Amino acid sequence: MFQNCSRSSFQGKIVEIPGSTLVTLEGIPEKNIDETYVTVTLVPAGHCVGAVMFLFQTINTTVLFTGDFRINEKDIYKYAGLHDVAEKPIKINTMYLDTTFIDLVYENFPKRSQSIDAMLKEIESCLLTGSGVALHTSAKYGYEYVFNKIYEKLGRKVYVNEDRWRFYRKISHLVPGVTNNDNETIIHLCTKRNEKNHSTCIPRNYPQFLYIHLSAMKWMNSNTFKPIQRMSPTRVDVCFATHCSRSEILGFVNYFKPDKVIGFPNPYIEERGLKRGNSLREEGKLESMLVKRFCS
Repeated sequence: MFQNCSRSSFQGKIVEIPGSTLVTLEGIPEKNIDETYVTVTLVPAGHCVGAVMFLFQTINTTVLFTGDFRINEKDIYKYAGLHDVAEKPIKINTMYLDTTFIDLVYENFPKRSQSIDAMLKEIESCLLTGSGVALHTSAKYGYEYVFNKIYEKLGRKVYVNEDRWRFYRKISHLVPGVTNNDNETIIHLCTKRNEKNHSTCIPRNYPQFLYIHLSAMKWMNSNTFKPIQRMSPTRVDVCFATHCSRSEILGFVNYFKPDKVIGFPNPYIEERGLKRGNSLREEGKLESMLVKRFCS
């Protein structure tokens, strides 16, 4: 949702949009197109704070645009906007689907709560030593859940720079776990890709930091991997996905059984990566690939 946001994007007010809106589409008489009505419903997408799916409904057609999303298959039934009055899945004619992790190697991701619980233990141990904590994320937004959980469980906010704060301060009721006051915390959102020298990230630098890298792309699937990996005494990598895993994608589609699925950024192909994955497994190469990607 925030992929193309610029500094100027956040200068205006943050407004609340109602769950469903009736939109009138004017007719085009010269082309024999009558006036019609479209109901636009916003459905939580689970990708980041404020992220929504768009459900478009006319008398004859229903289209769902997921945008970037992550929904656990066991939680789909909770989404009232995607069910009828009898609490059954609505009929979807066309589904525009986030297929970021449709490949076989991303079959499963741990629940975000599992990853956060494991990460919090590492942070808590670090704080006891007086060291600072640097959080490096793979995207500019989408980790608000992480910040809030750190604040909820450890009572420490995450320092963000002025650029991020310009937005977060407008939705402080949704992201209470961040601050722009470096005197308030020794945990900061890091802009560096390595664990050394954080003087450009937070005004009050500390002699030592625990560097935590949250990502999903590098975590190619293994049925046994843990949600976090200790890479060195000063670095921990955390598997934190804000997009659906392959199994979650297939589960979402199977739940609604739309007439047509259009994937983005990758084509929606249920067998995508299966042939390559099976071939590598037969050759005994898949696990070595996973370990190499996992530890890089």
